[in-house]
Parts: sequence; structure tokens; C-alpha cells
Amino acid sequence: MRVDFTGTSYNIVLVETGAVVFSRDLSRDYFGIAFNTTTTTASVSFGSTGTANGGTVVIQGPAGSKSFTIAFTGRIGPIS
Repeated sequence: MRVDFTGTSYNIVLVETGAVVFSRDLSRDYFGIAFNTTTTTASVSFGSTGTANGGTVVIQGPAGSKSFTIAFTGRIGPIS
């Protein structure tokens, strides 16, 4: 599985087929929210054992930004 982050949305993609199995546009529920595309890892892939290639996700909104890291173990770190 892979999670792709673009603009105001993210997609969960089945890597083998490229099929999007889940998609969410954050701007529908949260006005002014977007992924910071210059600092957010474009996509994070998860293996069958739950491990990941790791990355950082930064979400920006009217009140500032929040970020979290996805470790190589597949765990999501604290939100800062």
C-alpha cells in the first residue's frame, strides 16, 4: 500500500495495480487545510510487514502548521 499526499487530499493506493482504494479531500471538512508540498514526503509506501519507507507530513491551516513523521518501522511519531 502507498499513501500519496497532494494539495488538500491524500489517496491510499494498491501498489500492484495502481488502484486508489481510498481517497479523502481534507478541504471538504476542514476549511483552509492543505499539505505543505515542499516539506511533505510525496508518498509513503508500506510493506506487507507494516514497515515503511518513512517520511514527514506537514499540514498547514489558518492557525499554523502541524507535522508528524512516519518511521521506517511504519509507526507514526508525535504530532508537533
